[in-house]
Amino acid sequence: MAQGRWRSRHGLLERILNNHGRGTLRPVDTSTLPETGTFRAETLVEVLLDQPGHVRLPNADDEIIDRALGAHLLAGRHGVTLLTYDTGQATRARTTGLHVRKLAGDQGTGTEPDWAAEESRPGTGVRAQRRAQAATAGRE
Repeated sequence: MAQGRWRSRHGLLERILNNHGRGTLRPVDTSTLPETGTFRAETLVEVLLDQPGHVRLPNADDEIIDRALGAHLLAGRHGVTLLTYDTGQATRARTTGLHVRKLAGDQGTGTEPDWAAEESRPGTGVRAQRRAQAATAGRE
């Protein structure tokens, strides 16, 4: 499943980004302008890399929010919107003054994993490492 998500992201970025890490995700759409007086603005993407020597924060959500705040300062009047399904991340991001769009429903999440199969595989995240350390400490 992770491999599929990586391929989707990688393919999208390859198609839209130029050599400077910028691209247009969605062009301007003026088709409704005559009837409504409004149009859909262009959606731009720019990849911002961390400066050399950057050390990530211990909490992944805090790191994402911190990077979004840095991008927000660079973006100026255009601002940055953080998109997330995560309620905790959305709440913490809002307290920093970021514009947040909390996504709802199942859009883009795909089919639910087979949790029984997932449980049988050892994880690699922080929680899995803590569980492994606790299990090892219990055996000693």
